[in-house]
Amino acid sequence: KFWLAWLASAFAFKLLVPTTPEPRHFLFALPAFVGVGGRWLTVEKRGWSDLGMLLCSGAIMLNLRGIYDLPDGLRGYEPVARLLADSGEPGNVFLACPHDQDLIFRYRSLAPGSTRLMIRSDRTLSTRVADYARREQRRHVTTTEDVLETLRKGRVRYLVVVEETDSTPFDWGITRRTVREHPAQFEFLSEFPLRVEFDKPGYELSVAAYRLKGDLRPGPSE
Repeated sequence: KFWLAWLASAFAFKLLVPTTPEPRHFLFALPAFVGVGGRWLTVEKRGWSDLGMLLCSGAIMLNLRGIYDLPDGLRGYEPVARLLADSGEPGNVFLACPHDQDLIFRYRSLAPGSTRLMIRSDRTLSTRVADYARREQRRHVTTTEDVLETLRKGRVRYLVVVEETDSTPFDWGITRRTVREHPAQFEFLSEFPLRVEFDKPGYELSVAAYRLKGDLRPGPSE
């Protein structure tokens, strides 16, 4: 009964909280499945024990098949993080690219003593949250000049910008346009391929790193 109550509470959580696309929340229910499975394997009645063994065997086979066909995930940010870690100029880093948490983690791992801020475009140029939050995007800039002013206020020295596609969010797109419309303000450093495959077949993108020219404003980032 204890494990069934745990399992029921996990399902109730998923029903009440609008985060259905979050597979990591399955971790809340995982102990209950282990407990229920262990109980089935230890019951005295042979029929229930055999059923438990059959279900566990089936679950193991499904997991083995999933491991064999496991997606590649996210690949490509390691050289970007290394470039940023090897760049010694003071100044923060502005990120207008997908799954930037991976890049932030890799950069912090390579430069643990760095005091740079990793500034996200979806928290500065706009407020853009996950779809399950059911909130409309709020835009905080309207022109590329507004973007330049935001970069200066943030004491940004380096930018990582994704290529534009038909589904590019507003903040990524206007950052890319800022670089394109104000070439004298930016120095191109390098371009990197990015592979995104959380589900088959996945897709390819590219991100580019730039250096923002000019002196940094004094004081902390705004």
